[in-house]
Amino acid sequence: MEFTSKVNETLLNRLCALLHVEPDRIKLDESFVRNGGDSLLAIRFSNVIKKSEQLQVGAGVILREKQLGTLLDKTQLRTLAAGSSTQQACSSTIDPSTTVTASQDNLDDKTLDPIQRFPKAIPSTGLPITFIQAGTAHYTHLIPGAAVQHVTQYCFTDALPHLKSAFAKAMSSYQIFRLKLQVETDPLLIKASLKDDFCLNWEESQVDSLEWADLEDSFRNWSIEASTEPVFRILTPSNSTSNRSLSVVHWFYHLSLMDGRSIDILLKHVDALMQDSSISPNVNDNAFDVVKGLAEYHDQHSSAAKAFWATREVTSASRNHPLLHALGPRTPSVVRMRSTDVFYPEDVKAFQARTGFTFEVLARAALALVLAKLQDTTTVSLMSVSSRRSLPITGIEEAVGSFASSMILSVDINNTNTAHELLEQVFHKLLELDDMSYSDPSDGFSIGGLVVVSSDLQPHTPWYSDNHRTEIMSPKETLPTLYVGSNGRVRFCYNSEWRTPAEMQVMADLFESALVGLGSGTLGVAECLSKMLTAAARERTMTFGNCFSNKTTLKGIDDDIVSLFEKQVGMRGEAPALTFRRENISYNDLARRIVIIGSRLKELLQPGSVVMLHADGSINWVIVMFAILWAECIFSPQSTNLLHSLRSQHYAIANAQAFLVPQYSTSIPTPDGCHLRLCVDTLLNEATQSPSSSTLDPRTPNPHSPAYICFSSGTTGTPKAILCTHSGVTSLLRSPIARLHVTPSHTVSQTLAPQFDGALLEVFATLCHGGTLLLKDPLNPFAHLYGVGSLMLTPSLALELDPEDFIHDVRYIYFAGEVLPQATADRWTKGKAEVYNVYGPTETHILATAQRVQNGKPVTIGRPLMSTRVYILDKNGVLLPPLVAGEIFIGGISVSRGYLGLEEENALRFVPDTVSPDGSEGKGKMYRTGDWGYWTLEGEVAFLGRTDRQVKVGGFRIDLNDVQARIQSVVGGKVRVAVVVVGDVLGCAVEETGNGITEESLRQKIGQVLPPQMVPRILRVVGKIPVSEVGKVDLRGVKAMLES
Repeated sequence: MEFTSKVNETLLNRLCALLHVEPDRIKLDESFVRNGGDSLLAIRFSNVIKKSEQLQVGAGVILREKQLGTLLDKTQLRTLAAGSSTQQACSSTIDPSTTVTASQDNLDDKTLDPIQRFPKAIPSTGLPITFIQAGTAHYTHLIPGAAVQHVTQYCFTDALPHLKSAFAKAMSSYQIFRLKLQVETDPLLIKASLKDDFCLNWEESQVDSLEWADLEDSFRNWSIEASTEPVFRILTPSNSTSNRSLSVVHWFYHLSLMDGRSIDILLKHVDALMQDSSISPNVNDNAFDVVKGLAEYHDQHSSAAKAFWATREVTSASRNHPLLHALGPRTPSVVRMRSTDVFYPEDVKAFQARTGFTFEVLARAALALVLAKLQDTTTVSLMSVSSRRSLPITGIEEAVGSFASSMILSVDINNTNTAHELLEQVFHKLLELDDMSYSDPSDGFSIGGLVVVSSDLQPHTPWYSDNHRTEIMSPKETLPTLYVGSNGRVRFCYNSEWRTPAEMQVMADLFESALVGLGSGTLGVAECLSKMLTAAARERTMTFGNCFSNKTTLKGIDDDIVSLFEKQVGMRGEAPALTFRRENISYNDLARRIVIIGSRLKELLQPGSVVMLHADGSINWVIVMFAILWAECIFSPQSTNLLHSLRSQHYAIANAQAFLVPQYSTSIPTPDGCHLRLCVDTLLNEATQSPSSSTLDPRTPNPHSPAYICFSSGTTGTPKAILCTHSGVTSLLRSPIARLHVTPSHTVSQTLAPQFDGALLEVFATLCHGGTLLLKDPLNPFAHLYGVGSLMLTPSLALELDPEDFIHDVRYIYFAGEVLPQATADRWTKGKAEVYNVYGPTETHILATAQRVQNGKPVTIGRPLMSTRVYILDKNGVLLPPLVAGEIFIGGISVSRGYLGLEEENALRFVPDTVSPDGSEGKGKMYRTGDWGYWTLEGEVAFLGRTDRQVKVGGFRIDLNDVQARIQSVVGGKVRVAVVVVGDVLGCAVEETGNGITEESLRQKIGQVLPPQMVPRILRVVGKIPVSEVGKVDLRGVKAMLES
C-alpha cells in the first residue's frame, strides 16, 4: 500500500504489531476483521488508541468500521470517538418493529444454568461486586461446590516447586484472590470483604492412575473446597517410566474470582515468573476499582439500557428437546464433565479475510442453525458471554477479576437468507450486545438460553507443559458450553450425567456441518440446514427407518386375510379356534359358519360392497368379519354404544349396503338409509333347517383389495372413514412381534374394544396363525386374561389390574392405544413375561413400531415393523438425524388407502413418499402422523407427544403431556391423571384411589414440581376419570367434567 499524509504512522505500527503483519500487508480499504483482527484484538487496539491519542473508540466501533484507513486517520478518528461516546445511549431510539416477541417457555430444572436461577437483584454490602459475583456466591451457598471452574494443565515434575512459587507470587499480587463473600439468606444479602492475606492451597500426591474416572470423587471434594478459595491439587504418576516425568495440575476456582480473560492474564504472569522468578511484572491490581467503574457507568446509562431491553426481549426453547434436556432415567456417569472438539477446516485468518466476519461470529451463527434444527423453529436463543473489556472503564482490559456478563443472543433463521446475511445479522447483534454489556437483569432482560457460548482460553502450551494444552471445564451445573478458540478449535463442554458422549457427538456433528456450510460462503441458510445431515448420517437414519428392506412393498404379498385363515383350517381342523366361557369353536366349525354367512352375502351383495357390523365381541362378531371378507366385501365395525345419529352418519360416509347384527337380542335401530339388515343368528339358524354345502373351498387370494373401514373422530368434527386393505394386514402379520407371537395352539385374550383396530389384530393374528382366541365374558370381563400366551392392554386398563396376577404366567404382554407411562412399564416388567410397547395409527394398519420394554429402561415406541418404513422429518420434509426431534411419518405397504370422501384431508395427511429409495415405483405415499418424536442412538423412536398437545395458555407455551407426566410423578403410577385446556386455563382431573388425597394437598405437591404458569387453575379429585370404549382416557369427557 502507499502511505498517505492522513495515516497515523504511530497507530499503524502499533496495529501491525497487534496483527503480526508488516505495514505493506495492511489493506486500508478493507475492514479491521479482513486484515486479521478479531474481538479481542479490537479491545486491545481500542486501548492503543486511548493511550496514544487520548481518544475513546470502542471495540464495537472498530469492528463495525468497513475501512481500516478511517481508524488510522486522525481527523476521522476524532469523529468516530465522538460517536462512540454516545453509542450506548442511542439504543433508546430502536425501531419497535424489530422487537422479538417474548416467550415464557419453561425449561426443565435440570437444564437451567445457575445464572438462570439468580434473583433479578441481589443486594450486597462492603466491597463493590458485580451481579455475577453476587449471584454465583448465592448459588454456591445453596449448593456447595457449584459455580466452580476446573482448569487442567501439565508441568514437568521437577519444575513443580517453581510453578508453585510462580502461582503463589502471581496470585498474591491481586487482591481479588483474598475476596471473601459471606451470604445471608433472610433477608438475602452478600457481604464482600478481604481476607487478611493470601495463602496458596497447594497439595501434591502420587497416584497410580491419572484417569478422570478414577478421580471423580476427588474432583467433587476439591470443587467444594474451592467454594471459598482457589485449590491446586497436583497428581504425579507413581509408576512413570519416562526420563522426565510429567505431573497434572488440577486447579479449581470460584466464578466470583475470575473470568476467562483473567485466566489468560494470570497464566501470562505465571509464565513470566517461570522464565525468571526474580522479575516483578507490572500488575493492574484494580479489580474493585473496575467493578466500581462498571457500576458508575451502568448508573449513567441505565435509562438507555432499559429502553434497549424494552424492545429486545428474547425467546427460550420451543420444544422439550432431548439434546437440551435430560433423556429420562440416566445411569450415573463416572466422569461428569466432558468435552467434544470440533475443528474448523479452514485457516481462521483466511476465513476472516474472505468474509469480513470474526470466527466468533461464525461459531455463534452455526450454533444458531443447530438450535433451529433441534427446535424446528425460526427464532433461537443462546447465552452469549461478553468479557465487557471493551467498555470505557479505566484499567478493565488488563484487570484480573470477575467482570464477564451473560446475555441472550436471539437469532432469526430465515431460509431465504444467504449465509452472508445470517453472519451479518449475528455480527451486528453481537456488537449491539457488546454495547449493552454494562447492563444487568435489573434493566429488564431475562437470562436464559439453551447453550452458553464463551471465548476459550488463549492457546497455552508453555515450555514446562511438554506441549500439553491448558484446558478449562465449565461448572458441572451449567448448560452445554461452547468454548470458541481463536484458532478455529471449538469445544463442547457438558455434564455427562445429563447427556452422554454419544448424544453430544450428534450435536457436535451438526455444529461442524453448519460451521463448514456457513463458512463456505456459497450456500444459503436453507441449504446449510438441509446439508447438516451428512451422507453417513442419512444412511444411518434410513437404516433405522427400515428404508432398505424389501418387505415394505407389495412384492411377495400373495395372501389375503381369508387365504391365511384357510391354510390354518386345513392344518388345525378340529383344534379350538375360539373359546367363549366353556364353549370351544373348532377351526372346521368356524369355517363352516363363515361359509354359511358369506354365501348369503354373496347372494345379496356385489363384491366390494361395504357391510356395517355391530361389533359386540361375540363369537358371531368374529364369524361375520371373516364371512364379509370371504364374500369379497368390506366390513366396518361399529361400537355397540354408538349414537344412532352417528351410526347413520358412518353408514352414509362409508356408502354401506347392509347392516349386520350378531345376535337375535340386538335391539339397536337400523341406520338411516339402510335397506338391508341381517342377523347372524337368523342366518345360521336358517342354514341348519335347509342344509347345504358349507365347506371352505380354496379361492384365489386378492391381497390388494380393501378389507375394512375404521372410523376415527377427526379434528374437524366430521368422522374419518379409513379404508384399509388385505395386504396391509397380511404384510404386518409376517412379523412375529406384530402377530403377537402366535403359533399353533397359542392362546390370545381378546381384550380391546371390538370396534378398535387393535381388536382386529387380536383376531387376525390368532386365527391366521393357528392360535386360540379367548373371548370376553361380559359377566366376568377379566376372567379370560389369566395364564394366556398373549395379552394386549391399554395403559389405562393396566391401572385397574395387579401386574402380579399376569407377569409370571402370561408369556407376552402388549401395551397399545396410549402412551405407556414409565411407572406402568416398570411395574409390568418385573416378571417372566416379555413386555412390548406398540404404536401405530389406524391409517397405517394397526401397528407400525414395537419396543421390547425392559425394566428401568426408558420407554420408547421402538423400531419399525417388517412392513413399515418410518421417517422423522422437519417442517420442510427433510430427514433428521438421531436425537433431533421432528414429525413422525410412516411409509411402505402399511399405509392405508386414506379417508373416504375427504380429498383435502388426504392431500394433507397422505403425501408423496419423497424419502424411500424406491418410492413404491414413484407412486408411494407416506402418512403424516401428527406425532412428534426422534430416533434414539439405538435406532428406536422416542415418542414426545402429539404436535397438537403443545398449547399456549396465558402467553406461555405449555406441553400438556409434560404437565401430565409431572403430576403423575407426584400422585404415583397407579393413579389416572388427565390434563386438558378448559376455556383459557389449564384443568386437571386426578382419580381418587382411596389414598385420602385432597385437592388442597394435591395443589401443594403439584406446586413443587411445576412452575406457576403450568399449575392447573382447575383441579379436581374425582371418583372416576372417563375412559372411551377403546380404553383410552376420554379427554373430551374430562373437559366436560371440569367445565361442570
